[in-house]
Amino acid sequence: MAWTAEQLAQILPDGLRVEPEAEEYLIKLLGPVASVASYFDAKTEQLGALLDMAETPADLLPMVAGLVGMGREWAPVATAGDDDLRALAPVAVRLWKLKGTRPSWRSVVSAITGSRAIVLDWFALRTVQGTTGEIHLIPAPGSSMSGNYSPPEYVTDVWYMDPDGDADRDLLARLLDAMRGAGERINLYRATFVDDCGAGLAFWEAEGVTGTLGANPDTWEIVSSGGRWARADVGGEEDTWANYHLSARLAVTGAATVDILRSNPLKYYTVEIDQASGTVELFRIVAGTPASVATAAQPMAAGHPYKWTIEGWTGSSNVIRVYFEGSLLINFTDTVAARPSNGGIRWRGEVGGTAVLSSLLLWELGTTPTRIGPPVTP
Repeated sequence: MAWTAEQLAQILPDGLRVEPEAEEYLIKLLGPVASVASYFDAKTEQLGALLDMAETPADLLPMVAGLVGMGREWAPVATAGDDDLRALAPVAVRLWKLKGTRPSWRSVVSAITGSRAIVLDWFALRTVQGTTGEIHLIPAPGSSMSGNYSPPEYVTDVWYMDPDGDADRDLLARLLDAMRGAGERINLYRATFVDDCGAGLAFWEAEGVTGTLGANPDTWEIVSSGGRWARADVGGEEDTWANYHLSARLAVTGAATVDILRSNPLKYYTVEIDQASGTVELFRIVAGTPASVATAAQPMAAGHPYKWTIEGWTGSSNVIRVYFEGSLLINFTDTVAARPSNGGIRWRGEVGGTAVLSSLLLWELGTTPTRIGPPVTP
């Protein structure tokens, strides 16, 4: 608010303004006071901009970020750009409170990449990349493993998504290094697609006219039932990409379907999970016509969030592998010339069934991590 001398004079008792000469004198006297009052009011209004990092002037950003421990005098953020400082300052207090914990790592990833993160440690089924495909196992404490998982009990994978490729990976690695616990080691991976389902349906589009698709914000789950599809744009479904590893926590009651390498509605693979009958079946769809190519028996409890893994290797032939809790169920080699070799993903609970997704991670096989923390043990 801009004050005037006349406005300030109105605040004074009427007795001081009875004579015209007295009022004129007061107005002249209060002129400088009005200027000071206007200055302080203007500065007060600007405080709101300091609380909203999107509105904070660029010259004040380093100061505001420094007040919460994210100033550029701190080595990990010394080269951080303005946009990164605007993203980090609002979550800085939370980061310092949770330093060394998994939630702090997720907050760092969210601030720098604007994406969700999936954190996997040795309590989860470990995936170790090998020359003949993915090897699934649960390493024991103190066990000897080579490569990035030695020793496994101190190593954690942090997966993030950066569809536009403009996130500062070096800044992300430095911040994770600052937020890791003593002795912890982090393998930082960039995935093709990451969803911990904490953002609801943000990454999914509903397809079909029957059934329902919804999200539970309290349990971080996405629920499809009655035949309603959930489709994700995985880096652009028409882009040629394959040789990928899909890992999902999916609970099925009745029957569910997962479509992979779906470049168009007429050409893809389908994995049908029938919990009621205890079977898993792989179909190839070419020209819109499905053909069953492999079947496996697998008893499963209704509504339990099992880990499902699907791998697709392409080349002179396609190799499709389906794992249930790390156990290989289907290993199919497809030599048909019209086999699909690129595309996106979608899934659903079938009519009369329900599928509940609690996480989905998809990356291109051969992806290598950025090592954070102590080096790999010889």
